[in-house]
Amino acid sequence: MIKNKFLLYNVLVFLLFVLGFSLIISINVYVDPFWVWHKTPIWKTNSNPFLKDHVRYFKALQVVEQQPKILLVGSSRVYFGINPDTIKTDKKIYNMGISELNVNEAYSYINYALRWTPAKTIVYGLDYFDFFVPDKKTYADSKRNEYYSLYSNIMMNFLGETALVASFTNYILAKFPFLYYSVDNWHRNGFVSTSIKPKKTIDHDLNLLVDVLSQERLLVDNYSYLQKTIDLTEQHGVTLLLYISPVNYRRLDAIKKEGGWNEYLAWKDQIAKISQKNGITLWDFGTYNSVTTVPFKTEEEMKKNPYALDALHFSPLVGQFIMRRLGFDTVVTNVPKDFGKQI
Repeated sequence: MIKNKFLLYNVLVFLLFVLGFSLIISINVYVDPFWVWHKTPIWKTNSNPFLKDHVRYFKALQVVEQQPKILLVGSSRVYFGINPDTIKTDKKIYNMGISELNVNEAYSYINYALRWTPAKTIVYGLDYFDFFVPDKKTYADSKRNEYYSLYSNIMMNFLGETALVASFTNYILAKFPFLYYSVDNWHRNGFVSTSIKPKKTIDHDLNLLVDVLSQERLLVDNYSYLQKTIDLTEQHGVTLLLYISPVNYRRLDAIKKEGGWNEYLAWKDQIAKISQKNGITLWDFGTYNSVTTVPFKTEEEMKKNPYALDALHFSPLVGQFIMRRLGFDTVVTNVPKDFGKQI
C-alpha cells in the first residue's frame, strides 16, 4: 500500500514537471520573445526591451533560422548602418552586427555561423575600439561549449527563465504598447532603424569616448584574432571582405586630442599588413572625407546631417556607400568620390 502511494506520488510529481515545462515551452513558442521563428511578432518591433539587452543571444538563433548566404559582421555600427534590404541580390543576407563586438568575439560568432549556416560571403566591419576590449564570455564563445552549442541556445530559448520573463513582458506590451517605446525599430534581417540622438546624448557619448582613450589602450594580442578569422574563412572556402568603419570627424578629433592618433594610424597599418599578407583587399572609410566631415556640432547641424546618427554610428545611407564600394549593387548608385580608399 505504501509502495503504491510512493509510486503515485512520483508519477504526480513527474506529471507536474512535464506540465510546467510544457506550459513554459508553449508560452515561449507562442510569443517568440526573441523573434526567432515568427515572421511577424505579436509585439511591435520598437516595443521589445529584451532585444537590445540580449542581442548576443538572440542573433545566434536568428542567424541559424534564416540560413543566410551573406553575413554582415561588426559592432552596433553595422546593425544601425547597413540594411540588407537596400542591397540588390537574390542571396539571403543577415546583419549579425552586435553591440561592442570585439575582435575575439567576432571570431567566435563567425566560427559559430559557419558551423550552422551556408554563408559563403562575410562582410566584416572593423573598428579601432574592437581591438581594445579583452576576452569576455558571450553566447558564442568557443571557450565555453555550453554557449557555443546551437542546441543549448535553443533550449535556453524554450525553457530559459529570461525567455519566459521576456514572453510575459512582450505579451503585456503587445496589449498595452504605450507602456514602453523605443526609437530603435528592429528588423528581422538583423538591421535596426533608428533616429538621430539628442545633442546632449551625443556630447555625452563623446565624453565617454575620451574617458576610454585616457584609460585603455589597444591590445596587440587581439591582432591574432583577425588572423584566426581569416584562416577560418579560408578553411571553409568563404569570401571575406574587410573594411575599416567610417568615423565622424568629432570622433577623430577626440582621438587626436587624447594623444591616440599615432596609435590609430599604426592600428590601420597593421590591419592593412595582415590583409595584404592574406591577399585581402582592405577598404578604409575611417578618414576625414566629405561624408565624415559634414558639420555635426549644433542641434540644427545634427538634424541636417544625412550621414551620421551620432558621433559613433553612421547612417544607412553610408552603409549603402560601403556596400557599393565593396562591389555590391545597392539602391543608392552615387557614392562621393573621396569616400573610402583601398589600403
